Amino acid sequence: HYTVREIEVLGYCDCHGHADGSQCPLNDTTNQRECQCLGNTCGASCDMCCPLYNQILWTAGSTAPWINDESSKCER
Repeated sequence: HYTVREIEVLGYCDCHGHADGSQCPLNDTTNQRECQCLGNTCGASCDMCCPLYNQILWTAGSTAPWINDESSKCER
């Protein structure tokens, strides 16, 4: 006979390659997890350029979320 005592579920946030998807703290206001965006990107899932950083259109980052190459950054 076997018994399950503990279950742990892990997941990643979809940060579109502009943040580490395993580091998404809970926003107390919205009660949802949000990415810690890099490369002048904004939004809960880094899905847009921050205000005033729209000279280069937003694109998804690389497949490794902690690597933010120059070609995917939003610029002034």
